[in-house]
Amino acid sequence: METRTDYANVVDSLQIVPHVFADKCVGLETTILLGSKNTPEGVKQVPIITRKQITNKHNRIRQGESLIIGGLRKNEEFAVVRGVPILKDIPLIGFLFSSEDTEHRAVETIFILTPTISTGGRPRADVMNEVRRKHDSDTATGAGDMTSDQFGSKTQEQSQDGASKETEGANPNDGDPGIIESIDLSE
Repeated sequence: METRTDYANVVDSLQIVPHVFADKCVGLETTILLGSKNTPEGVKQVPIITRKQITNKHNRIRQGESLIIGGLRKNEEFAVVRGVPILKDIPLIGFLFSSEDTEHRAVETIFILTPTISTGGRPRADVMNEVRRKHDSDTATGAGDMTSDQFGSKTQEQSQDGASKETEGANPNDGDPGIIESIDLSE
């Protein structure tokens, strides 16, 4: 008879792939992995490992705004033996000095993502001009709509552009990534 042990990682993780657009918006492709382990009662206690994966490829927000991902709930059950130390471990009569309970635990996870375009020490205006130049050169070859308007929201952005131009520069918090100016969950 051969015994084999397999190890499995049970982790919660968040993977993010960012995309920067010429209009200073950031697209975030997010993949969330929630893992849990449950050990059933019985003679052969083989742990049950469950993984839940949630992928969202269509998040587009302005720099400095926050994306909130919530409602991710994980339920776990644990069998707990309580009793008098030493006496509960005596064979045949240990059950007289112990009790077995089941504990339920629910964990809700909320992610708040606030992207900031990193300039690597270069002036922000230079970096944004370079991004625009790259997107403009793609537009001349016909590939620009795919790279600069990945989610097809150019018409929506143009309708909101007039309102955003009026408020640009009027906000004293511009350029400070630590301050959340607004949260737009409509996209």
